[in-house]
Amino acid sequence: MSFSAPSAASPSTQKSTSASSASKYRAPGTIIISTGVFEAAIAGNRICKRRYRLIRRITKLKDILIRPAAVSEQKELEDLQLRASLTNAGDRDALLANPDAIELPIAQIAAGGVFVAEWNGKIVGFAAVEPRSDGDAELDALFTDPAMRRRGIARLLVAHCAEVARTRGSSFLCVVGNPHAKDFYTACGFRVTGTTETRFGTGLLMRLTV
Repeated sequence: MSFSAPSAASPSTQKSTSASSASKYRAPGTIIISTGVFEAAIAGNRICKRRYRLIRRITKLKDILIRPAAVSEQKELEDLQLRASLTNAGDRDALLANPDAIELPIAQIAAGGVFVAEWNGKIVGFAAVEPRSDGDAELDALFTDPAMRRRGIARLLVAHCAEVARTRGSSFLCVVGNPHAKDFYTACGFRVTGTTETRFGTGLLMRLTV
């Protein structure tokens, strides 16, 4: 699933609260974001510090769980992707004409490349990260439930995927971004390196140093 376009396409404008935030690892690929004292998984790791800065922007969600997706959640994630994608006016007609574009392969989930953001037991977003032949990583999907926008969820998923890419030995997290999401990706630290043609038009080649 290339041409990633987060449903929150611009930086969150919410002000941070006075309470600090925490990022705790509970299992491989799983983190819990909650109010409290920040604990880095790796002391001094810049990705953890970046995530901390992003977490501080969240004011409306007390606890978010980021974990690997389960194969049984494939349909739920595809439904979320469709809802989020159809809210992008520039993509709506093309998606309705090409419903096969909404696909999340079971093999990708089973391989551990898909991560969901869960809040109060409900999946509110997901992202996918895949290895590239050049040794870097690809942000292959990034979607947030339209009802949960502007809460920093997409940013947290990007930060998590960046850390996954780093731990796998990649230097960059790359994405083929929808032009309407350029500001969002730029705010997350991505830089444009070129353009490419996709079935839905011109995509932005962007990458983030991890």
